[in-house]
Amino acid sequence: MPASQPMSSDDRILTALFVLHENYNVVEPTKKRVAAMAKVSMASMPSLLSRKLKKPGFIEYGSTKDTIKLTKKGLDRAANLTPAEDMVTTNEQVHENIKKQLKGKALLIFNFLLDRKEHEKAEVMKAVKCENPKTFNPIVSRELKKHDIVEYPAKSTIRLNPAVCFPIKE
Repeated sequence: MPASQPMSSDDRILTALFVLHENYNVVEPTKKRVAAMAKVSMASMPSLLSRKLKKPGFIEYGSTKDTIKLTKKGLDRAANLTPAEDMVTTNEQVHENIKKQLKGKALLIFNFLLDRKEHEKAEVMKAVKCENPKTFNPIVSRELKKHDIVEYPAKSTIRLNPAVCFPIKE
């Protein structure tokens, strides 16, 4: 594909599915994971999937409503595509993209949670020197939770959302 021509969203999705399939042996990833990797908005995924990829036979829906997979026809087409330069193919690239959107305490919180572990909120607050819940909670809510970057496994714990922050299983 010529460098001057941007890759279409449907080709980005096919390429992301192909990279996951071939490099990481992930045959049936979630739509959210594919969208993050392909840099395609979740809002546009339903129409792209049904109109441009499922109808011509490049993909099929997986075992759950949230997963998709390449068909033989889709594998053949994707094998001939070159990933776009800005396509995310590693978790580190995902992290760098997220970090570009964050600043201040939100960035400190994100960096602290990169260990993939579930942490007590009080522990995170202390680590980032933001021990006032009236300051901490709005930052988390507005800058991290709103964008699905973090989740609350229990009322007093917090961690990075694996589907968004670690979409590539390595």
